[in-house]
Amino acid sequence: MHLITTAHEETWPEDGPVLFLGEWCRRYSRRHVWEALGGEVVPYHWDDRQQMERDKERLGRFYEGLLAELADWLNDYHGVDHGLRYWRMLLGPWLGMLVAALADRWAMVVQSLDDQGGHETIVLAGAEDYVVPRDNAEFRGMVYGDLWNHVAFDRILSEETGIERVEIPIGNHCAMQDPAVLTPGRRERALTWLTRRSQTRCRPDDVVLKGTYMPWRAEVKVQVALRQFPVLWGLISPDRVSVPAAGRRGRISLPERGLDRFEDHVRRWCLAQMPTSYLEGYQELVEAAESSPLPERPRAIFTSSAHSSDELFKVWAAKRVERGTPLMIGQHGGTSGIARFSMTNDHEVAIADRFVTWGWSGEGDTPVKPVGQLKGFGDWSVGGKRKAQVAGDSGEKALLMLGAFPRYSYDLYDIPVSSQWLSYFDDQCEFVDALSVEVRQRLVVRLYQHDFGWDQKERWKDRYPELAYERSSDDLLSSLERSRVVITTYNGATFLETMAMGIPTIVFWDPSRSGISDRAVEAFDGLEEVGVFHRTASSAAAHVSSTWGDVEGWWTRPDVVAACDSLRNQFSWDPDGTPGRVVEELRSLIGEVNART
Repeated sequence: MHLITTAHEETWPEDGPVLFLGEWCRRYSRRHVWEALGGEVVPYHWDDRQQMERDKERLGRFYEGLLAELADWLNDYHGVDHGLRYWRMLLGPWLGMLVAALADRWAMVVQSLDDQGGHETIVLAGAEDYVVPRDNAEFRGMVYGDLWNHVAFDRILSEETGIERVEIPIGNHCAMQDPAVLTPGRRERALTWLTRRSQTRCRPDDVVLKGTYMPWRAEVKVQVALRQFPVLWGLISPDRVSVPAAGRRGRISLPERGLDRFEDHVRRWCLAQMPTSYLEGYQELVEAAESSPLPERPRAIFTSSAHSSDELFKVWAAKRVERGTPLMIGQHGGTSGIARFSMTNDHEVAIADRFVTWGWSGEGDTPVKPVGQLKGFGDWSVGGKRKAQVAGDSGEKALLMLGAFPRYSYDLYDIPVSSQWLSYFDDQCEFVDALSVEVRQRLVVRLYQHDFGWDQKERWKDRYPELAYERSSDDLLSSLERSRVVITTYNGATFLETMAMGIPTIVFWDPSRSGISDRAVEAFDGLEEVGVFHRTASSAAAHVSSTWGDVEGWWTRPDVVAACDSLRNQFSWDPDGTPGRVVEELRSLIGEVNART
């Protein structure tokens, strides 16, 4: 039987029988091809959610040991002597994603294929040369795509199974291309000029606020309260440190230990997969950071996003943190604190002196502190244009806001992953089918901004050609202002945003595929009792249909208001006081450093 590992049809046979390693192989837009082949699909191993949570704990322990090994190796390689926290800040986002992704691919090959013999597969010769990332952002993009996953699956198959591999040339069209460079418009040029001008006013010990997710007015308030000139740092970093990849590493690898086949597999490949920013481009990156306008000895650093993919900022900040500058990281999505587990969240807490949230608190002696909603959507507007006006019962439509998730898993946190998006899509169809005729005629489906190869628009229009659809690029604020009720369908910031705007909101998702943390259970139980949160699509549809004639009456009921307030008080504080609380936390961190010195 022929094994198909990805959606690269160059590796598919002309006829069956075939075995698809996962639903990620079968693009909806190409169903005429794979339907003709027939074949079966290997069940997805993380449909067992308890196993996924156990794997998260196991992989977390392996990640910690591997990070320490890589820190020692890189210190020797570069002739430096940085501590574990320095390398955690630099490598952590990439290494965590690599370990989680390879664990998933390993399980699908080694654990899910019952019969290791009798299979053959077609592989793209030389493909590995095209999947060397330059930085963490490029690595993430690769993990989402078919080519990197083709290489990952092939390495596991060749090392761990006796499968017959038939090599074919990769072809030029598979090579990774540099992203297109867009010519900046007038607004972008003006912002660049303003950014550079503000940076000239920065003092060597100024607190750095970069990528905080706070509205610019709130950032200005914070910097003025800290008695410094407001500085913008958003446009100083190059997107990537570019280093040629061809012939650069040979066969370097960490030594195997012989205790665990999967862990040794990761050790064999992790250096070959390490972004060039941390190897060949490391010195270039350090020099770029030291020559940037960022201050030499900041009193504190605050970010909600730059710690992940901005390599120049990361290497600059890691050096300052190693010298004693405190680092504060802000929550940057609604999932944080509500989902049962998140490997990304664990990393952020591990590298931060203070992790500030939209309202929830940590347990015990942790650096997690609430400051309130950072993104400022209490009086929410798009692009700072205007505050949303709630339509009430005069609203003409019910707005269904969709989510999408990559076809290939890339992290370990409790949301639908990989092929589980198909079950998520089935839930949305169940919701639409269960609506009353009146509401269904008013329904507008807003497609998610990223498709990830699921062909969501084509799926929806084939299933429901009569429905109205919106693109993610359509003006959201205008759409919300025409909506009588908004239905949100996944654990993210969307329902927190619409609730903060006062828009009647229905939330539904399946907790078996998107678990709710212990700290959030009480709040969601309260929302469920009043009809805001639903665990099934049919329950949500029934509630929307039954309240359609008087949505405003339901939404303003005292018990509904109290349940929504309870959620907001824990996970989305009113942002009006957030700048002041951010200042308090920064001053507290600075005071702790001064007390130590």
